[in-house]
Amino acid sequence: MADNAEETDGSKCLLVKLNDTDAAKSLRDAAKLEGHPERIGMTVYVNGLKKANYGLPGIHEIDAFKVEE
Repeated sequence: MADNAEETDGSKCLLVKLNDTDAAKSLRDAAKLEGHPERIGMTVYVNGLKKANYGLPGIHEIDAFKVEE
């Protein structure tokens, strides 16, 4: 995820783990872009544990989220 839908610099992005909790799996379905191009640029709020992933900041153990299209 990034502040800008056009962002390509990984250092300006936040990695979000989408398979470690039920909330994360639900977010994966709600934010899936495949087959839903209208979702590009949507706003996503995520609550979880801030933790590095592949040397970059990320969110793990998501317990809540909100998607605004």
